[in-house]
Amino acid sequence: MKNIKPVISYFGSKYRMLKNIFSILNLNSSDIFLDLFGGSGIVGVNAKHLFNCQTIINDYDNVLPLNLTYALKNILSFEGNLKNYTKKRLDYFIKRLDNGWIEKLNQYNQILQTINITHFDYKQILKNIINNKNKVTKLYADPPYVNKTGMYKNSFTIQDHIDLYNLLSELKVKTKIVISYNDEPFIKKLYKDWNIISIDKTNVCGINKNSSKVKELLITNI
Repeated sequence: MKNIKPVISYFGSKYRMLKNIFSILNLNSSDIFLDLFGGSGIVGVNAKHLFNCQTIINDYDNVLPLNLTYALKNILSFEGNLKNYTKKRLDYFIKRLDNGWIEKLNQYNQILQTINITHFDYKQILKNIINNKNKVTKLYADPPYVNKTGMYKNSFTIQDHIDLYNLLSELKVKTKIVISYNDEPFIKKLYKDWNIISIDKTNVCGINKNSSKVKELLITNI
């Protein structure tokens, strides 16, 4: 079965890392899977699509489900696209529509309808799991990158990164966890007692499909 491709461009999208993430988590249909910082929902959508596990996406940025207006604005305005409505930009937009983009958006939202979408603060949802108010067997966390907070809808401080570490550490014995981060010394030091895997990732952005190589960290207790 093929991966569901993203229908919007989203900073820090993990579509190109799905294979790495899922190979560590080893999801199956009996799992209760939480995508803690949902973003565009690409990880949670594919977890449900590929493994048919009970899936929860915590929509931290409040963008799900993807309505048509938001998605169209995303195509026209995402970082890397041209700032003015030039012919090149219009051609890019028309090409997306010709490639069945609206049908893909509908398919994406159909899968989202089978997923439990929540809108909690990350601390609240993790504390609920710790206190056995909610059950999760496997968890994926993709918090805002360190020193990149301007690229996100919600702010995330250094203290937030520390608080997240402390809460996830409490879950280590009962939940299998994978965390994504940018390659930052602070994060490597913070998670020094976890398994840290360095991944070479290619970012492709915008109309011109400009690409850049970056290092990403996958941090896990598995």
